[in-house]
Amino acid sequence: MNLNLGLGLFIFFNFFLFLPYLLLKKRRLSRELGIPEGWKLIYTDAQGEGRLLKAFMKGVILCGKPDWVYQNRSQALVIEDKQGTKPGELYLSHRMQLAAYFLLVEKEFGLRPYQGILRFRDGQTEVSYDPTLIPALGTLLEEMRAILLRKTPARRNHSSRSRCRRCKFYEHCNERL
Repeated sequence: MNLNLGLGLFIFFNFFLFLPYLLLKKRRLSRELGIPEGWKLIYTDAQGEGRLLKAFMKGVILCGKPDWVYQNRSQALVIEDKQGTKPGELYLSHRMQLAAYFLLVEKEFGLRPYQGILRFRDGQTEVSYDPTLIPALGTLLEEMRAILLRKTPARRNHSSRSRCRRCKFYEHCNERL
């Protein structure tokens, strides 16, 4: 009798309290992110709970974990939170991060990328999917691979001392600030 009562309470709690809470939380998140009606959340790593997405390109295993991926029919919307303030113009690294996520989402979920949204502390920027982003990503990956294999020297593409110090290629770069 106690087992049946416990099981009944467990089912009641999950069905009538916990499930509606999760659904409302998802709906609130979609509103907060400004997601139009018809898009459903299919992946999240906003709090480190998502699995690593992987794809192979240009001799490199590309891995990543976008913060949110939404689906509407056969299209995907990728949203990424950034820690800093919105730059006047998007950095190449922002575009390439979205390109990598577009490729990963296409390979993992079989969805055509539609748009990426980068959310900053003081606003957001929308980047429409452009098929030319993927070859540009491939070229960048080849360049990065060559730098890591020390076939070519690293080149600096900015004049920010703080960005320079945080760069993964800092130790290999002859142009560091």
